[in-house]
Amino acid sequence: MSMRRAWLRHGLGIGLLGLGALPATAQDLLTVWRAAEQHDRTLAVARAEHAAAQTKREQAEALWRPNVMLGLGAGLGASDTRMKGAQFSAPGFGTSEGVDFATSVHAGLATRANLIAQQPLVNRGREAARAQLELGAEMGDTAWRAARNELLLRTAERYFALAVAQEQLRVTERQAESVARATTEAHDRFELGDVPVTDTHEADAALAGVRAQVEAARLQRDLTRQSLADSTGLPLPVAQLPAQTQALGESLQAWIDAAQAANPQVQLAAHGVRMAEQELRKRRAGDSVSVDLVAQAGFDRLGGRGEFGSASNRNANAMVGVQVNIPCTTAA
Repeated sequence: MSMRRAWLRHGLGIGLLGLGALPATAQDLLTVWRAAEQHDRTLAVARAEHAAAQTKREQAEALWRPNVMLGLGAGLGASDTRMKGAQFSAPGFGTSEGVDFATSVHAGLATRANLIAQQPLVNRGREAARAQLELGAEMGDTAWRAARNELLLRTAERYFALAVAQEQLRVTERQAESVARATTEAHDRFELGDVPVTDTHEADAALAGVRAQVEAARLQRDLTRQSLADSTGLPLPVAQLPAQTQALGESLQAWIDAAQAANPQVQLAAHGVRMAEQELRKRRAGDSVSVDLVAQAGFDRLGGRGEFGSASNRNANAMVGVQVNIPCTTAA
């Protein structure tokens, strides 16, 4: 398949050099290719899959964006706090030892709010996941190129098949004209008594045979034309072999090297190997240390009536710092 694509690529280049000599009634290969690119259903599916694969690049970038979470809660709560043997001091009251404090809320309204922002700094698992998503987008690009190459191959084959069929029909029709003239001459000579009647029979049989060849060539032309029309949407496509060609001065080894370097299937296989490597890296990352930059703020409130009358407890906290996550156990 690699050699076939390389030869086709160079063959198309040769064909395109001669398209300037085509008559106005024939569609050139570039026009037919553009029509097939817009009409082919298989390529339309590949185009949609390629567009879907491009979203993986955005997903890869999103893995390293900060995560912000806001939590809100409300409900029925209760609290009972007792402290004994505390030391109390205040201006004008001096210092007292063995002081007891007690608060309680039997059934009150409890509200809670917390805001957490987390930015990954070191995370091998995320790095591997990002690499996989980027590889997935690259595989989408490669698959899209492969689909376009496949369509180009099919279109070129159908185009040149039609050109050959048309040329074959033209040659066969000219042969039929020559045989018809020879048949007419045989009949005229028979009328003059110059040839036996068997010559006219042979001439008629030859004419019938070549006319059958004409009909077969016309049928082949119609079939190849319909095949090209179905793939391009052109109602009556007309193709023609290029009148001028130019040899490409490249060796067979150069074609082989170009095919190996640019072949989409080879590239897809290489991407698959890299994808497997990143999957292994991601699984191993579960045992590695991760570091996050964390900022959080929280507020809790509980108010209501308790054992000592009305009471209200409030608690607010905030923190900015670095969080290190160290796995202590590993999966079997």
